[in-house]
Amino acid sequence: MPDFPALILGLGLSAFGSAALAGAPVSRDEKSAGGEAMPELNAAEVQQTLQWLKDHAPDPATLSQDALNRAALQQLLASGKTGATLLPATSAAPPASGPGTLWGPAGGGAVYVRKGMGDAAGKLDALRHYLSDLPAEMKVVILDLRVPGGEEKLAGAADWAGLFLPAGTPLFHLRSSASAPPVAVAVGDTGAPVWKRRVWLLVDGESGPAAELLAHCLVRHRVADLTFGAPTPGTMLEYKNQPMGKAWVLRLPSLSVDWPDGTRLSGTSLNPSIPIKSTPGPKAALMSLTDPARLAEYLLEKEPARPSEAALLAGTPVELLSPDLTAPAAPDPTAAARPDAVLQQARDLVLTADFLNLDAPVEIKRAEPGK
Repeated sequence: MPDFPALILGLGLSAFGSAALAGAPVSRDEKSAGGEAMPELNAAEVQQTLQWLKDHAPDPATLSQDALNRAALQQLLASGKTGATLLPATSAAPPASGPGTLWGPAGGGAVYVRKGMGDAAGKLDALRHYLSDLPAEMKVVILDLRVPGGEEKLAGAADWAGLFLPAGTPLFHLRSSASAPPVAVAVGDTGAPVWKRRVWLLVDGESGPAAELLAHCLVRHRVADLTFGAPTPGTMLEYKNQPMGKAWVLRLPSLSVDWPDGTRLSGTSLNPSIPIKSTPGPKAALMSLTDPARLAEYLLEKEPARPSEAALLAGTPVELLSPDLTAPAAPDPTAAARPDAVLQQARDLVLTADFLNLDAPVEIKRAEPGK
């Protein structure tokens, strides 16, 4: 009896279905039951069943090694659990650029910092100087990590970690294959961390691999006090493209991440401590912001338009009139796209903590000894 590869042992039968291989029609219930029964079979039973089908199937070619391999690969890619993606060759290249790094005061002693995608090292140096010059009244950095990754390298997370962690701090291991030794990555020799105060993170399902890896590192090293948003994708992989004929490209994982103790990190999602559902419009507007001087516009909620006598008489919605109520006004492109709910929640918490003076040291009054 031939020894089928482990890939086929686990997937070949479920990919085809025994009744379909025999030429009999398969009902929806039978298909579902067959999929549920697969985990109950051990490797020997799967191998025996495959061999039986290969010996007795009306068309043995459907159970050739090549056919089984193709069926198993197809099902693996369709499962969404391999990290690989089949893409049209025309759209295989990820976006070359995206939101850039941006920072500015967010009010209430908070600073908003958006991690950019593919920024040059000079941008990070400028941020380092900005943070180091902030006065003591600035108590919280709200670090927005909800940007896609593009072709950004995973090791780039170490450069950002150097803003908050001492040089030489072990961060993670990069692994290219099971046989190759992992590459240890630590905080580089960038001097002392420039920010030792509070760090709050904004994350969601669109956080790129390097941004997500940075979030994991800051949480693991107890730098980040709170995280806001939605669970991260959990990918944290680098990729390479392999042509699949002329029309398709298979995007394959080429680099994964482990913790220094060998525990696998790639595939692990980060669940925020404060879950918040955001809407695409406000977030997209914030991500497209390039002028930090306009950041305040994306933090404050506009007062809703109020009906006026002139608008009611004209039969025109007041929000479509100019300030003098004589002609339609040009629409404000950011009016319906702010504030971002996740950022607003973090900022409101900063303002509340400042108003209630929650950072004040607790005065301990000891009881006097009895007389």
